[in-house]
Parts: sequence; C-alpha cells; structure tokens
Amino acid sequence: MHLSVSHPLRPRRRSLNTARVAASFGLDVDPADRLTIAEELPVSAGPGRITLFTGPSGSGKSTLLRAAADRLEADGAAVVRADDLALPDRPLADALPIGFDAACALLSKCGLAEPRLLPRTPAELSEGQRFRFRLALAVCRARLGEAPGAVVCDEFAAVLDRTLAAAVAHNVRRLCAATGVGFLLATTHEDLSADLAPHHAVRCRSAGPPRSDAALETDEADPLAGRTLLGPLFADDDLDGRISFAGDLFLTTASRGDWPAFADWHYRAHTVGIVRYGVMLWHGSQKEVIDESHGSLKRTEPVGIALFCSPPLSLRGRNRYFGAGSRWTSAGIKAMNAQLVTLARVVLHPTYRGCSLAAPFVAAACDACPFPWVESLTQLGQTHPFLERAGFVKVPVEPATKQGTKPNDLRQHSAIYGAGGRGKKKGVLSAASHAKSRYAAPAYFIRDNRSAPAVLEANRREREACDD
Repeated sequence: MHLSVSHPLRPRRRSLNTARVAASFGLDVDPADRLTIAEELPVSAGPGRITLFTGPSGSGKSTLLRAAADRLEADGAAVVRADDLALPDRPLADALPIGFDAACALLSKCGLAEPRLLPRTPAELSEGQRFRFRLALAVCRARLGEAPGAVVCDEFAAVLDRTLAAAVAHNVRRLCAATGVGFLLATTHEDLSADLAPHHAVRCRSAGPPRSDAALETDEADPLAGRTLLGPLFADDDLDGRISFAGDLFLTTASRGDWPAFADWHYRAHTVGIVRYGVMLWHGSQKEVIDESHGSLKRTEPVGIALFCSPPLSLRGRNRYFGAGSRWTSAGIKAMNAQLVTLARVVLHPTYRGCSLAAPFVAAACDACPFPWVESLTQLGQTHPFLERAGFVKVPVEPATKQGTKPNDLRQHSAIYGAGGRGKKKGVLSAASHAKSRYAAPAYFIRDNRSAPAVLEANRREREACDD
C-alpha cells in the first residue's frame, strides 16, 4: 500500500480564540492549506507481518499507524485495535476467549507469567500489566476469524521498563511467526527494533518526510556533507540549568534547499526569498560528528533552522528606527544589501519548543551571520519575547492609515511588509499574501550585529585584504 496523509489547518471546532489565532497567523484563509505527513509512502502491512513505525513524539507515526490500519480494514482484513479494547471485569484466568492452558501460555508470552496475577481482574492491575493484558486479548481477537488478522498498538511498550519491553517485543516476534497474526506497532523507543525484527519499518523524523524501508534502495547521503560546522549551541560552562540534552545540540550552515523539511511547521508562506545566510540546529553528539563517526551521523537529526534573506526595499519599522525615508537610490540599496539581512524564517521542531532554546538559537545564528544588522518582522514576536532575549530591539509598527481607508486596506497594509513603491501591481502584496496577513499586526525587530564574531572576523579579513 501507499499512504498519503495530511491534515487541514482549519480547526474542526471553532471559537473566538481559534478565530483570533487563525486570523493572526493566516491559518484560516485557504481551505486547501494542509499539514502533510506523507505522500505516496510505501508501507507493507498485514497478517503474518510486523510493521513498525518509529520516531519522536509528534513526528506523525501514530497518524500513519491509523492510516495503515484503516487501509487494511478497508481491504477486508480483520483489524483489532488494542488501545480501544474494553477490559472485561473477570479474573485473568477466565478473561481470554480460549482454553485455560492456552490462555496461560499466551499471557506468559505477553509478560504475565506470575501465577499471583491470574486471580486478579484487569482493574486491579498496574498500567504496565494492563497493557500486556490488552496485547494478549488483542491477539486472541485477531485469531477468532477464519484467517488471522492484525493487531494495532500505538505507543507499544511505552509504559514498560526497557528490559521487560525487550522481552515482550521478542515474544511478539515469536507470536507473529507461530500464529500468523500481524502487528502494526508505533513507538518512540527505537531500541525495540532488534527484538521485534520487523518485516517492515517506517522511520518518522523531526524534520522531513518519513523514510520507509519498502522504498527503492538509494544510498543515503551524509546529512552533514557540504556544511560548515559552527560549533555547539551552548558552551560547556553554560549548561547548568539547561535541559539535559543541551550539550548535544550543535550548529551548522544551512541553505535554501533545507527549508522544505521545515516549511509545514511555519505559519506563513512556505516559500522563501533570496537566502543570504542560513543556520541549522542539530540534535546529536558534536564530538562524534567532529570525529567523523558515521554511526553517529545516522542518529543526528536537524531540529531547527534560521534563514537570513535579502531585505525588502522599505519597511515602516526600519524607516522609523534609522530615521530614513521610503525612497532609495541605487547606491543606498547597494549599501543596505551589503549591511542588512532579514531574519525571514525561524523554525524549531515542535518537540523542542518550550525548552528555552529559541532565544539562544536565534542569538547563536545571528552571531554566525556576517552582516552588521539583522532585522525581523514577525507576528509571533507580539506574544513571545524570544527575539528580544536574543538581542533584538522591538520597534512599534502601525499602518499609516489615510483618510477613507481601512487599517487592513491592501495598499496601506502592504507598507508594513515592505511592498511599498509606485505602481499598482508592483507596490502591493500579492492577493494570497494579503489574505493571510491582513489581520496580522507584526512587530518589527532590529539587532545591532556589528559586534558578532562573524562580523568581526569578516572585518578583519577585509582589513588584511586592503593591507595586502
């Protein structure tokens, strides 16, 4: 089977607050706007097979698991969703619809071999014990038909300690071979792959589309090839009080080609302009990367991106900060492009948000950016101070509403986003961009980047070149 899964951005249940969020971030404009999980992803699943979906929380593995189960069911296979099974109010010794000896053997394979548990009902068990009983009950249900069915289980073995989880995974493999029952499993714990030995595996990632081992085999490129290593996000003496994996976050350069992997997590347009500089945030072991340990590269994933683009010709906030006008000469434009960039895209994977990483990441990205001034225009800056914590100054921006025009008038609103100038078509936002932004009130931020290490190094090289 091939799975294509996406979600609409419009909320299913509307409220005043969801309307406010949607209007501010342009999420409720085009009904066709969707968050894509997978497109034509090859998945091999069914009776007699173990199909394993792995990946970090929020990466889409549960969604793909449900989609694969629905497809199997539509094709006529018996599908038993272990997570949805109602627990019987009967002792474990009587709770499975098979003979006593067979029930004891199956319970044992699912990690319930302790005789003292058999007289107890599922309600008297711990959460981990109930998970194992549900697994046994699901296997029984999947064998009731004329042909074996498939058991679906999300967050497989998540509530078990790792030793017990490995034992249950090993026995699931044996049950699949002995009974012909298939298993569709999803888990964040990739250590179970060795004992499950799945027939097919799908790896969901923090950024980028999921990878299926049913796809045509291609040589996977080194994800860090062609990039410049910029160092760790945090120095060793700056780890106290940080999240436990802070020391495993490091930075490299990025390019425009890296953007599609993060585009779905951005609230505005999925396209970007001319990229002048880019920084990628990675989660992995920087020491192993420096030592060129290829085993570590496979465990290293991009989790954030910052793209610095060519600045718009005129921004109301910029004009106010620098005391400049909206008209530019060719020499002025050339000077601006040499000294100023716009931080146009900043995205952290949702898993890493709320970990106090946004401000340090933006600050480090700006320190690596070789431009003396960095600006940003963002709606999120109105509610989240991460740019100010990264060394930016906030400049209030208000549209200059003329008499007889509304605040969200196309031409007046376009001036906020730097689409000013002469000509009806040239001087305003596109209809699509205006539809997404007309109710937004973005804040303008500017950072004096002249003391950033990258700028100082660029200045030093320029002086040396002049001396030569």
